[in-house]
Amino acid sequence: MMVSYSHNFLFTHSLRTGGTSFKSVLRPLSSNPERYIENRVLRALGIRINHCTMYRRKWFRGHTSALTAKRNIPADVWDGLFKFTTARNPFDRLVSLYHHLPDHKTGVRVKDMSFDAFVREWSLDPKLQQKELITDENGKLLMDYVGHFETLAQDFQYITSRIGLDATLPHKNGSVHMDYRQYYTPELVELVNDRFAEDLKFFGYEFETAAPKERLTAAA
Repeated sequence: MMVSYSHNFLFTHSLRTGGTSFKSVLRPLSSNPERYIENRVLRALGIRINHCTMYRRKWFRGHTSALTAKRNIPADVWDGLFKFTTARNPFDRLVSLYHHLPDHKTGVRVKDMSFDAFVREWSLDPKLQQKELITDENGKLLMDYVGHFETLAQDFQYITSRIGLDATLPHKNGSVHMDYRQYYTPELVELVNDRFAEDLKFFGYEFETAAPKERLTAAA
């Protein structure tokens, strides 16, 4: 997650949705809570989070939920932020994650797993549910704009225009793989349809087409 109180935006980062590319551009505009003494002390102790200080100095994890941020930011400040995120078709996202994790310290053992075994295990991880990251207790969208991985460059231009930034979207932390549909058996498609039913319905995604049928563009 990135917050800027000078440029009035909040970016909620969902895993493998192009967020690293966004963050590389947004970082110079964002608050840097790590510079404060209390957070430097926590970091020295191996702690990379701080919700117990004044709101401008609070330190959020990289994939903090929008609801957690809302609970830690004063209501009037929260309301004044342009809140956005990016989403990706769960079927495509799982393929990207499968190719990305072997190079990451938290997923080294994935390199020895078949894609079928990977999906069956990792699709149970609650952190892979995108809807939960950007909605409140009642399932209400907390974002003002939801960009999509499938139209990332176009959405990036809209977002940067909203926050007054002239920039080009770089390509960071990508993975190389075949069309995601080539990885799935009919049985695996049904499994993902079941385990990601909420995400698929909420974002308008389906197996056959990468892009969403409808776009979420504004909080209700």
